[in-house]
Amino acid sequence: MIKVIDDFMPEDVWSQIKAMIMLPHNAFPWNFAPQTIQEEWLNVDPLDGYQFVHTPYTIMSCNDNPNIPPKTNVPVFEPRSFQLFLPIVNNPKLNCKVLIKMKLNLNPRRSTIMEHGFHVDNDLPKAKTAVLYFNDNNGYTIFEKTGEKVYSKENRIVIFDNNLKHTGTTCTDTNRRVVMNINFYEDLSTPQSKHLEQIFKGGYHEQFT
Repeated sequence: MIKVIDDFMPEDVWSQIKAMIMLPHNAFPWNFAPQTIQEEWLNVDPLDGYQFVHTPYTIMSCNDNPNIPPKTNVPVFEPRSFQLFLPIVNNPKLNCKVLIKMKLNLNPRRSTIMEHGFHVDNDLPKAKTAVLYFNDNNGYTIFEKTGEKVYSKENRIVIFDNNLKHTGTTCTDTNRRVVMNINFYEDLSTPQSKHLEQIFKGGYHEQFT
């Protein structure tokens, strides 16, 4: 199921959030990412597959850290920005019960629209993915199975099942395309969702209370 909601956030809250990341000459911390998705999924030249990202929250596997037991997952917060974006997660229109990951993507303008490559964000069963658009432009999200396109419109969100392959694009009609990807659970019906809920709650309590 693909669900599109316009005017997702109340205007007063939205304007404050947008101002932090979209106004010119601000100091919002973007990080260079050489690839938008895993290289085997790329539909473009790898040299063109870059973007800028900011990750307020993710769950990171620590299997390679000798100081942490194997198969341990830990929550990683960006404390300066996570609370700014918390109203998005708490919006009842999203129905987020367990947050898995929240990541902002900035794609600079290109001379042509490039579709990065069809992919899924993760393989967690019964999870959801959402894409929240921060500015109007001619870029879009397209779904492999149906060919449906959801165009970038400010304060629009598209919510869909986690197993639907999709891809984002660049834009040509403004200097950047900015979206937020959110991976989450709507319910606690799976062991994975219950486990990730405990990880999130424990990390949030440690960071912010």
